[in-house]
Amino acid sequence: MSLTRRQFAAALFCAVLAGTGRFDSVCSAQQRYLDADVYKAELYALTDEQKAYIDAVIDLAEDQIIPPSIVEKCFFYARKKAQQHRRYYYFQKALTFALKEKGYDLEKLMAKRR
Repeated sequence: MSLTRRQFAAALFCAVLAGTGRFDSVCSAQQRYLDADVYKAELYALTDEQKAYIDAVIDLAEDQIIPPSIVEKCFFYARKKAQQHRRYYYFQKALTFALKEKGYDLEKLMAKRR
């Protein structure tokens, strides 16, 4: 079995990352953005209901029940797209829409967690 140049370069890159210990930091970068306190502050969650919603979403993402990457993308989208006082609502709508497209029902998943 022979490797193409692109396959060889990708394998070499992964081997170098694994050997230097930087591979772990690349893999754990996803966990860095799943911090409920940061989400609450950046999305300007003011009410207890909004804070509980963010806590529940973060718990579902950390337990891999919903994809953490979708939660992060919706978080960054809301931060970029909306004004400060509307960020939470953009996040909530974007997350519901993105998860529904992937076949997840967020309402049912959150009801099971209670």
